[in-house]
Amino acid sequence: MDNSTQKPVEVIKNPDTSIAVTAGSTQWRYLSDHAKGEILVKASIGETMLALQKSQVDYILIPTLFALNFLERPENDNLDFVGLPLEEKTLSGDVHLGITKADPELKIQVDQAIQALVNSGELRALSKKYFPFNVY
Repeated sequence: MDNSTQKPVEVIKNPDTSIAVTAGSTQWRYLSDHAKGEILVKASIGETMLALQKSQVDYILIPTLFALNFLERPENDNLDFVGLPLEEKTLSGDVHLGITKADPELKIQVDQAIQALVNSGELRALSKKYFPFNVY
């Protein structure tokens, strides 16, 4: 089957599918609310990925960066993403950069540097260099 034409939301709503997910994760909460098929809950992302490798499930739902690393391994060349990423706000999270409150000028400088990268297109270029999708 050509996975590129499948829509992940249709896979999740298919009662004939089995999907592994990590207990307590954002993905687990999403599947608990939306999946119609079997959900196999694993204790860790590693166990979730192993369930797919061992063909214990049809699919897994894990964070994209973990999936990308997992799929790039030679032993997983028979596995692939299904369609485009799920566009679900509850699945994507904010990324925060922690800095000290003792140096408010530093926050201003960091904000300006990030905005300059966005405005110049450099952040998108860096993203494309390392990821097959836009991370910002």
